[in-house]
Amino acid sequence: MQADQVEYLFLHELSGVLNAEQQLAQLLPQLVDESPAGAIKVAFQEHNRETNEQIHNLKRCFELLGEEPREVTCLTIEGFIEERELFKQHASATLQLAYDLSASNKLENYEIAAYRGLIEKANMLAQPEVAALLEENLREEEEMASKVKGLSRDLLEAAMDGVTLT
Repeated sequence: MQADQVEYLFLHELSGVLNAEQQLAQLLPQLVDESPAGAIKVAFQEHNRETNEQIHNLKRCFELLGEEPREVTCLTIEGFIEERELFKQHASATLQLAYDLSASNKLENYEIAAYRGLIEKANMLAQPEVAALLEENLREEEEMASKVKGLSRDLLEAAMDGVTLT
């Protein structure tokens, strides 16, 4: 594969991740509003803040590359949002919260894989500043994945013991 093809793939994937983060930035305030006070609400608030920082970092990547984002829709995130709305129609508040945490963990791992691939390509293309920004986003995604995984486990264990949060 030639360097220009790797660059094309990189810009396409970078645009897709930007779109994914932008879709999440629209969804996260709703997750914050629907969460009860406590660790889960705080985690979604933190996730919202970090997502907006990640969008800034991704836009900075395009600036460093002298490129504009392409029109790429992340169908993974779009599908999650659609599936969430369908699930929400038949779920209690606690069950919806458990779903949101479980789905957040899945999405964090999707983003982790995406960022790892982007970092690899940025390094291949000799873009160390871009790679550094992507590595910052990756670290936040890994930390959030660990956090939502733990919160999901705690919520499910509490539910199994008959404790409700709402």
